[in-house]
Amino acid sequence: MFNKKIISIFLGSLILIISCAAHPVVTQSSGSDKESLTVKKGQNFSIRLDSQLSTGFSWKAVEISPMIKLKNEKIKTEESDKTGGIDIQEFIFTPLKTGKATLVFKYGEHWKKDPKFIKTFAVTIDIK
Repeated sequence: MFNKKIISIFLGSLILIISCAAHPVVTQSSGSDKESLTVKKGQNFSIRLDSQLSTGFSWKAVEISPMIKLKNEKIKTEESDKTGGIDIQEFIFTPLKTGKATLVFKYGEHWKKDPKFIKTFAVTIDIK
């Protein structure tokens, strides 16, 4: 009886941890310049965008709805030994309120005084 109780608690905890760890992701590598995503209030979600950071170009979140908070940004380098190799920029957000929200990203040389943007990517978020 005691062992069944421990196993039940362990399995319940494991299910809770797994369900909290996973979060919705939008990945854009080419093609569409618009996407949509449905998320739950308070549940983190990610936007992953292919870039080439070694060329001086990167994605920047230029419009973030006040209903959403940028929590973190991560970079994963796919081809670290090649100049111009593909990097993945991951933007992690937390939705704060229910409703519709929009995120807009621009790809360009953000470090320049007057940057030119060569790509725009927009995501419409439906927060439940």
